[in-house]
Amino acid sequence: MGVTYKMESLEIIQIGGSRVKEKLRSEFKNTRARTGNGWVTGATETAIDYSINNLRGYLNDITIEISWQIWQALINADGKEARAWYSPNRQYKPKDTESELIEYLKAYKWIPDKSGNFQFPRDMTEETLHENFVYDDSNGLLSAIGFGEKAQNNNIEQTIVEEWMLNNGGCTIDDYKIFLDLKGRGLLPRPELSPFPKDPQLVNLERRTEQLIKQYNLAPRKKYPKKSISTRSTKGTIDKSTYLINKYKNERGQLICQICKCPMPFKKRNDVEYYFEAVEAFSRKYFSREYEAQYLALCPECAARYNEFVIKDEENMALFNKAILTSQTPEIPLKLGDWSTSVRFIKTHFYDIKTILGFPPEEN
Repeated sequence: MGVTYKMESLEIIQIGGSRVKEKLRSEFKNTRARTGNGWVTGATETAIDYSINNLRGYLNDITIEISWQIWQALINADGKEARAWYSPNRQYKPKDTESELIEYLKAYKWIPDKSGNFQFPRDMTEETLHENFVYDDSNGLLSAIGFGEKAQNNNIEQTIVEEWMLNNGGCTIDDYKIFLDLKGRGLLPRPELSPFPKDPQLVNLERRTEQLIKQYNLAPRKKYPKKSISTRSTKGTIDKSTYLINKYKNERGQLICQICKCPMPFKKRNDVEYYFEAVEAFSRKYFSREYEAQYLALCPECAARYNEFVIKDEENMALFNKAILTSQTPEIPLKLGDWSTSVRFIKTHFYDIKTILGFPPEEN
């Protein structure tokens, strides 16, 4: 390095924990004293944070010399200074967040470029760094303050653009911009989806209904033994996974999600079976017995959306129930938050779930 700046060295130190305590205290919701007199804290309370004395003052009045001292303190630290920790007492595992050091250094323009202009860490790169500043991220603190993030994101975007242009031979960057515009406005043609599983023929519906009534009446009632935490004891009496796999595996051997209609995104560790969620479509109010037809084959994302916007929303569940009962086709419109989609059934599954939902409700 060509220049050594003469000023008092700045040092990263452990500081009082009031900031991290205030920031993380709400995450320990069950740690209030039973008397309601406040937090159960004491000698075992942990509150650890890191910063530089008067760091905000230095950043508000930044110079090359001050910036260099902060830089030196940062690259010569251990690395633990990136996180702050808090726990009200030893009964609880400490939770962590960004330290004051990282929070402040992310928020200010304090790193000089080759022209001596101060920039946010995210806008810098090793190539644009001032000549007197040595890049060293061996402790991870430069990554922690977001150094070079913008360039990294630009590189990722550039790679995406180049791959798109390569896969669409003869296209230019202007073509890519037009593509993004059309995509944003929903005007692109829909890509070919994987084929949905073929429907078996529905024959002798009267006999099928009789068998369905008999099987459903013999199915065990859902039971929740009284424990400190209510646990359903009858859930293992049916094989919902095999039922769904047999119905929603297509001719290519792909297991298809009933909501997004795409193949399940990955296979299990055995690299043979698809991982999927067998999601209970309705609560005990609608299905009082354990029966395979009440389950949906969903990918992890669609399962999470269904649980959030249907299982936890009684009104939406009632609408879905009504839609099934009144539909003549096996694809049922469904609203999952701001996403308007549908649940698609093969005909036998649709017939079975619709028939059972039409049964008179049983006493729970």
